Amino acid sequence: QSPAPAQNAYIAGSGVVVEEKITDTLEKNYMPYAMSVIVSRALPEIDGFKPSHRKLLYTMYKLGLLTGKTIVVTGTMERMGRSDIEALIAKLGGKAASSVSKKTDFVVAGPGAGSKLAKANELSIKVMSENEFFDYIGDTDADRQA
Repeated sequence: QSPAPAQNAYIAGSGVVVEEKITDTLEKNYMPYAMSVIVSRALPEIDGFKPSHRKLLYTMYKLGLLTGKTIVVTGTMERMGRSDIEALIAKLGGKAASSVSKKTDFVVAGPGAGSKLAKANELSIKVMSENEFFDYIGDTDADRQA
């Protein structure tokens, strides 16, 4: 048998005290904060992205910004490694290709881009720098973690 519910008490200056399970109180009031602390401190160690980047990635993924786009990354990348940018493209719904063809939507070219850049120009495929790519996806944070 469960005990009869207690009457709510009133504390001057604080208001009514409501009987509630401690687990419910923690879940409603402290868990969102605790989870944000865990996410902001632990997860960057796992995937290399700051929580703000992770939110941006999710938003861009949901918007489908790169969905169905074929993108070639060539040359030296300064903000992230080439493989990291290719992984980012995949996370945003795009396809990172290794060669330029008429099916390529655009090329992200860094310093030292060679034959892939020449092929993109020959086929009149849009070419953008690494910074232009990050601007395109809405990430202008120059302190991005690799």
